[in-house]
Amino acid sequence: MRIILAILFVFVSMTNVRSQKRHWSAPDHLVLQYAGSIGYFSGGVGYNVFRDRARASLQFGHVPKAVGGPLNIFATKFMFVPRKPYRLSDRSTLSPFDFGLMVSYHLGEDFRSTWPEHRYPERYYWWQTSFRFHLNYQPSVTIKIRDHTTFKAVSGYLELNTNELYLISLFQNLHALKVWDIMKLGAGMRVHF
Repeated sequence: MRIILAILFVFVSMTNVRSQKRHWSAPDHLVLQYAGSIGYFSGGVGYNVFRDRARASLQFGHVPKAVGGPLNIFATKFMFVPRKPYRLSDRSTLSPFDFGLMVSYHLGEDFRSTWPEHRYPERYYWWQTSFRFHLNYQPSVTIKIRDHTTFKAVSGYLELNTNELYLISLFQNLHALKVWDIMKLGAGMRVHF
C-alpha cells in the first residue's frame, strides 16, 4: 500500500492542478481500485484520450502476504466510452456502457514470460504466467465538485473483467462452468483534475 501511495504522490506532485495550462504529461485523473484482477489494492494515473471518448490508465497493484501474496502487478487499461454520459443532475452523470481491454503483468520469480524449453514439450503450455489479457466492463457515476477546488470531479465505478485463460476454460468446460465463474469484480474511484 505504501508503494501505491508513493507512486500517486509523485504523479500528483508533477501535476500543477491549479494552473489553467497543464503539461501534456500531467495525468487527467488518479485511480484507486479494490480487487478486480490487479491486486488487493491498486493505484495509478489515467489520461482522457480521443476527445474524452476513451481513457487510458497505468496502475500498480499489490496483494499483501496476509491475503495470499505477496504479489505485485502492473496493469494498463484502455476503456472505450461509446456514448456521452447520461446526465443525472446538475452535478452528476452516469456512464453505463464503458468497456475495454487490460493487460496485466505479474512481477516475481514465480511468473514467467516463457516456459523452460528443456522441461516441457514444445507448445505444451501455450500461455505465459506473467501476462494476462482481460476484457473489462466498467460502469461509473461521476460527481462534479464545486469550483475553486483542486479536483474537478470524482467518479465511482464497478469493474467486471475476465481474461483469456478463463474464457478458454469456460468454452472447454461449458458443462461445468458458468459465465459468473470466470468473472472478477473490482470497485474503484477516479479523482479528476
